[in-house]
Amino acid sequence: MGEAVPWRDQPMALDADGRYTSRFSVPTAGPVTLGLRYLDPTTGRFGPASFVSFTAY
Repeated sequence: MGEAVPWRDQPMALDADGRYTSRFSVPTAGPVTLGLRYLDPTTGRFGPASFVSFTAY
């Protein structure tokens, strides 16, 4: 896994409390890996990615 996983860029802005909530749909049930990383669009700086894997039903 790690950085070799293909990325689908989808910037997600945090609210005033620094939180983000969203729902995602998958086309079929099965394994899913979700990756998240910090990105500052102003400077282009970013942090390491964190991943979680689960099975969607």
